[in-house]
Amino acid sequence: EAAQSHRAGLAKLFRIQQADQVRYVEKRPPFTPAVQLALSAIDPGFLADFIDSAIADALTKDGAVAIRDAETFAARAAEARTLLHETAAEHARILSSLVEQRETLATAIGNLQVDFDILHDLEMQLAFLFRPGFLQTPDLHRRYPRYLKALQLRIQRLKNNPQADLRKLAEIEPFVNRLSEKLLACDDIAAAHGLLEFAMLLEEFRVNRFAPEMGTPTKVSAQRLEEAWQKLQSV
Repeated sequence: EAAQSHRAGLAKLFRIQQADQVRYVEKRPPFTPAVQLALSAIDPGFLADFIDSAIADALTKDGAVAIRDAETFAARAAEARTLLHETAAEHARILSSLVEQRETLATAIGNLQVDFDILHDLEMQLAFLFRPGFLQTPDLHRRYPRYLKALQLRIQRLKNNPQADLRKLAEIEPFVNRLSEKLLACDDIAAAHGLLEFAMLLEEFRVNRFAPEMGTPTKVSAQRLEEAWQKLQSV
């Protein structure tokens, strides 16, 4: 939570000090009209999150530079001013690809003739990944391409072996239900950083079960998910 608050604070300070550069990007967002319309349908306020993400990555060199004092901020802000449009354009390129994949996956899911539990899980997973505020997800540009690829592989495989998919879903479903119950009780999901990090760990578990050949950046299992959940509840 502290890391996310710090990142948001850096973006806010940059917005104040470099307002003219921020306004330039706001007035000329690097999206095609179709992508902008699709994003607006998902989240009418997406542009603010999009620009904040571009600002934070330009300031920190995509997380490589820690900013903990005024001098470092001033030096990084001067460089980020020249990098903001380029960073925003790169973020837009990745985001446009994700939106295109989302549409492809939604169509594929809509055409499936499978067990209701499988269909419901697929629909809810895609809806959660592209929820209002999803652009605030930490490391989204690295995480989402993997999650969507794993989802694509799952859809391809369940057509041939739906029973295997159901067995794997049975391992995941208890954690999905717990997480959903907690998120539904949240007034502001975007601010529920602990729950969202658990959600991303759950996405890694999906990768592990439905597309194991892709691998995961850290070891993940039902036991590790249980431990993470219990730790989260004790905070």
